[in-house]
Amino acid sequence: AHSLTSWLAAASRGIVDVWDCRFQLPLVQLRHPTSMRVLRLRVLPWSAGGPASQLLLHPHRLLVSVQSNNEVGDWDLRSCERVRCVWASVAPVLSVTQSTPRGCHAVLPVGPDRWYAGSDDCRLRLWDWARPADSRIVAGKFSDSVNRRVAYPREALTANSNTDVLFEAYLSANAGAASGGTSSSAAANVAATSGASLVASSAPPAGSLLSAQQRASTMGFRDAVTDIALMHAGQPYLLTATRDGVIKYWK
Repeated sequence: AHSLTSWLAAASRGIVDVWDCRFQLPLVQLRHPTSMRVLRLRVLPWSAGGPASQLLLHPHRLLVSVQSNNEVGDWDLRSCERVRCVWASVAPVLSVTQSTPRGCHAVLPVGPDRWYAGSDDCRLRLWDWARPADSRIVAGKFSDSVNRRVAYPREALTANSNTDVLFEAYLSANAGAASGGTSSSAAANVAATSGASLVASSAPPAGSLLSAQQRASTMGFRDAVTDIALMHAGQPYLLTATRDGVIKYWK
């Protein structure tokens, strides 16, 4: 629910209905092109900075995660269009015929261009639209290789939509070949135009909640990430919950 403009969003089978709480009338309806199950709804913050509870909420932007391709879309309630989308899947970007049954059950926006997403592929990701190269797998699956290399190119797809996409590309050790939603040449071209590096940095960006040493000291997740919370107590703390009943406290 959005307290400033008094609207409420509810989802079912790829459809999100937005209601006026005051007059109890439907306002708009959002339809996902694949009709996949909607997992989470979050109102996008208007600005960054300060505790999450003090962020000013955007009056007409809604984050919608679906049970497919680890997709989290940024929808504009005025145009009823998906204007931005993050994608972590080996399926072609924004494909409506190919998909992986992985979705983000936990979504935590910490600014207008930055959010955490916890998936049932046992990984916690940070997506950063302002600096795509700072996007990363914050904490992975316990069985992930320490040499796993991931890049985050950005691409504006206008053939079938006007959606801007930030996606995850997996790099092999030889010649920086990429897989996961795009070809290596396409990933290289996108990275060159967006300023993103195709070599994943081993060091976290400034202000990251987790250092490289802290990430290395944990075995990662053994089950789906189901919830994320951010707490400020002199410094930011990140809490994660997984389906196997484990709660992790990060600082």
